[in-house]
Amino acid sequence: MTDFIRAHEARADAGDPKAAAALGLRLGACHRVLRDYAPERLLQEYEDEIAYSTRGDDPSINEVRRTNIENRFLQRADHYDDCSVLTPHHLARAAHWLEQAARAGNPDAQLRFADLGLAEFDSRERIVRDPREAHRRRALARSWLQERIQAGDEHALRAKVQALDGRSLLFERNDRELRIHEYALQLAVAERMARSAQPAGVAELVEAQRPGRRAGQQNEFVRLWEQGPGRYPSDAFQAAEWAEIEEAGRHIYTIYFAGAEGR
Repeated sequence: MTDFIRAHEARADAGDPKAAAALGLRLGACHRVLRDYAPERLLQEYEDEIAYSTRGDDPSINEVRRTNIENRFLQRADHYDDCSVLTPHHLARAAHWLEQAARAGNPDAQLRFADLGLAEFDSRERIVRDPREAHRRRALARSWLQERIQAGDEHALRAKVQALDGRSLLFERNDRELRIHEYALQLAVAERMARSAQPAGVAELVEAQRPGRRAGQQNEFVRLWEQGPGRYPSDAFQAAEWAEIEEAGRHIYTIYFAGAEGR
């Protein structure tokens, strides 16, 4: 890690957006790594997962599971070792470099800023310590995430769905917006999976795949488009609200994702 920083820091500080992106993307994850992959926590999680996953009677299957779990936890331990050598100075500057790259138009940095740019504000205490900076970064993160969604970036739409559950600083929980964006994401994913080589608009895609039109098979996109968003027992929306959610989700999908390539 120190060699990596040494190779990029001077160029990033001189305004090189590629160097800034490299530093911001790699170092930005360290806030969460140092919190979630601490050795004592990692060891406990490893032991719990081994005990749970190797309860079967087949020794060969248990051995494969054990090997997979060990490899995954060794990778996490390596990530922790990498991040543990960072000085507080470099850890604090990770978001700065990520923001620098995002402002230069790097799409990966713009997308990841929604997550990594806010990583250090992972507790109420840290937010209270510098609420103005937390607010500034949140506004930037929301803006860039929306830009990526409007560019047809499926990863950005997925990130917004995950953030709308209220477990991050990015958004307060909003069940209506969550269902809207979740439905738009489902449509985008289903279209990507169903689309063949020939171009088609939404109407053509639906019509071509109705029962009887393509070997009698109705694919997931058609089902989602015709039946609307999935409903959960915990949802408390009325019929009119569901109609609005369906319309809004279709609108996001149609405007930004229908027929998009390279997502």
